[in-house]
Amino acid sequence: MFRQLTRLTLFGRFQLERDGLVIALPTRKTEALLAYLALHPGFHSREKLAALFWGDVSDAQARASLRAALPSLRKALPPDTLLTSRDAIAFDPDASVWLDAVALQVAMAAPPTLEAAALYSGDLLPDCYDDWVLPLRTAWQEKVVAWLWQGA
Repeated sequence: MFRQLTRLTLFGRFQLERDGLVIALPTRKTEALLAYLALHPGFHSREKLAALFWGDVSDAQARASLRAALPSLRKALPPDTLLTSRDAIAFDPDASVWLDAVALQVAMAAPPTLEAAALYSGDLLPDCYDDWVLPLRTAWQEKVVAWLWQGA
C-alpha cells in the first residue's frame, strides 16, 4: 500500500503538504492549533486549548470552535496523527508527518551544513502573533544563531 508523505513547515510560513500538494486549513486558528500541538508534545486538555485559541469568546463557543476544527485537521493529516480522548488532544510524535522543527532540532546536534541551515527558512510562524508563539520564536532565533556561530 502506498504511504503518503505529509510535511508540516512552520519556519518561514505555515504550510501543510501531502504528496507535494498544499493542504489549506479553514482558518488561521486551525493552523495555529496544529502548530501548537506539533510543537508541544503530550496531551493538552481540550479546555486549555479552547481557551488558548478561542479565549475571546464564551467557554461554550470556544469548545464548539475547537470541536469544529478537529475534523478538518483529521482530514488533512494521516490517520492517527491526532490522539484524542474525551478531555485531551495530542499530536502523535511517531506519526508519519515530517516536521521542519524536528528535522532542524536533529540537524542542530551536528555542526551546521548549508542543507541543515536551510531548514530554518525564516522565523517560526511569522504570521502568528499569539502569545504562546512569541517566546518560542525568540528561542528558535537564539538557538539557530548560536548553532550557526558554533560552525563559523
